[in-house]
Amino acid sequence: MQLNEAVDHYGRVIHLLNNKMWSDPATEKPKLDTIEIWHLVNNFAFPHPIHLHLVHFEILGRKVFTPEDFDEDGNYIFKMENLTPPLEYETGPKDVVRAEPGQVTSIVMHFKDHAGDYVWHCHILEHEDNDMMRPMVVVKDE
Repeated sequence: MQLNEAVDHYGRVIHLLNNKMWSDPATEKPKLDTIEIWHLVNNFAFPHPIHLHLVHFEILGRKVFTPEDFDEDGNYIFKMENLTPPLEYETGPKDVVRAEPGQVTSIVMHFKDHAGDYVWHCHILEHEDNDMMRPMVVVKDE
């Protein structure tokens, strides 16, 4: 999950998640009763508080990333080594995590209770109001 900067059609800087606008179709579609690990790659020089609706998660840890941490398609390659564990007050169930600048923050969550349409977003009001918010669909297997 990339936290990116882009420019809109008026030349204004906007902050995005996975280089997608709010109006783009959902790309995060976890299945009900599955466990997912997300890696929040903060490409900014400042932190972003990332909030997920519906689900609580636990912070696995953070690490500074380098270009070698990504495959040829730009996908993050998760490795436990050099992972800084969460701070003491960050342990336990959360619904907001501080994605530190220049770091990957890894979180794990169980989509166990509710199928349907939800969102995940930056919790800075000016960012979430300007497309740093994405739809997420929890899919029930039929």
